[in-house]
Amino acid sequence: MPVYRVGDLVKPNPGHPGFVSEENPDALGIIIEMRDIIHRCPEAKVLWSDVPWCPDWTPLEEITVLE
Repeated sequence: MPVYRVGDLVKPNPGHPGFVSEENPDALGIIIEMRDIIHRCPEAKVLWSDVPWCPDWTPLEEITVLE
């Protein structure tokens, strides 16, 4: 699993089973906060390019870091 940090640029992970075809696969995001909740997947608050007014908590398994 990749290492995620605040400030990383990310994109949706189309290989994840939770990826919905209506999601914007070309969206880019920046991680602005991280949290690790007991008994749940760690999440990142991502500010997405297609909805910049609404940062969203996203499970790390649903995103991938841009290389």
